Amino acid sequence: MMTALILRTALHAAHAVRVADGTREPLHGHTFHLEVTLEGPVQENGMIVDFLDIKKALEHWIAPFQYSNWNEFEDQPTVERIARRLWDRIAQEASVRSLRLRRLVLWETPERGVVLEP
Repeated sequence: MMTALILRTALHAAHAVRVADGTREPLHGHTFHLEVTLEGPVQENGMIVDFLDIKKALEHWIAPFQYSNWNEFEDQPTVERIARRLWDRIAQEASVRSLRLRRLVLWETPERGVVLEP
């Protein structure tokens, strides 16, 4: 049986996206909320992985996105594109720990976000 754990964290960042008419909105910040679901086998100790260890690892994996201007590494830093970049990084790092990224949700506001699944 596979079991999954869910982690949530905040990302504080700025971006300026070109809107539908082609103009770029002013640079502005958000407290984005990231939710990741990692799947793996339950170990002999009864855990998939220690929550404290994986929380530290997640913070390390997302560090390049934290407290940054996303326009510095993405021309059109939409939530969809940043979520994809986060997916690629977290999925790669998680696989080293024999974990599989099953779901990633990046909330731009409490009402708007994007979901990625394999």
